[in-house]
Amino acid sequence: MRKMTKFFITCGAVCVLGIILTVAGFATGGVENMEKVEQSHSWFHYGSGNEESDLLPTDAYDSIKAEGNMDIAIVGPGFAEEMDADFAEDWIADAYENEFAGNVMVSYREGAEMPEVKVEKGVLIIKSNAVGPEMEVNLSTEDSSPNVVVFCDKKKLDSIEISTSYGDIAAGGIECDNLNITNDSGDIEVDSVTGGKLAFKTDAGDIAIENCTGDITAEVNSGDIEFDSGENMDQFQIALQTGAGDIQVNKSTEEVHEFTHEGGPNKLNCRTDAGDIEVTFLDATKVQE
Repeated sequence: MRKMTKFFITCGAVCVLGIILTVAGFATGGVENMEKVEQSHSWFHYGSGNEESDLLPTDAYDSIKAEGNMDIAIVGPGFAEEMDADFAEDWIADAYENEFAGNVMVSYREGAEMPEVKVEKGVLIIKSNAVGPEMEVNLSTEDSSPNVVVFCDKKKLDSIEISTSYGDIAAGGIECDNLNITNDSGDIEVDSVTGGKLAFKTDAGDIAIENCTGDITAEVNSGDIEFDSGENMDQFQIALQTGAGDIQVNKSTEEVHEFTHEGGPNKLNCRTDAGDIEVTFLDATKVQE
């Protein structure tokens, strides 16, 4: 919980600094001076601003590696509009677009540095140098972090590794031998992802997993975990644990702090220090014992 304490202290300090700068800005020249500060300093944002978007073609790749501060979605050919999960946010396509296959869509604040996108030795590399919230004063009505949507040109990938300090992360409609997603602050959402090892971890945020199979691990410091499977419960070996929260399996009214179940061939391990875990399988009428 020390990370969470530091996070909230940082947020409080940023808010206080923002108020001070706002008062100082208006006292010394109002909006015009605030805009000058924004033009001179990348860590300060004021007003609505304009967004720029680019559709970047890529060379062929078998793996993806993304790092930095951004919202990012990995969309594969298996992603469809009729998916049940609330996968599609404003910055994510509602469905896989064939005409975008093999391209990366990047949206970022006007004047900000565009994320780097390149392919090296069969790996699609995405890096964002956007400043994090601990170094940013944002008085605008918009999120200043860049948005990235990767439209994979094939469903099967070797590996996907995503690591961000802040930002939401999503993936859907892909097969992957090794999928590893971590962030310090933000939500993680995956839909219809199959493969070998699927690992998800966030310090402050929620994790939502739907229609996924494999060796699945989800860890949260402060936040909820929701798992909704298209398989029966006996297809999973299950280990669930929460420190301060409740565990609910197959819509049972009995709430517990630990739950295990022997099955196979898939694995589901979920842990949250402060938050709830809700797990639902296809045979939802069978409640937890």
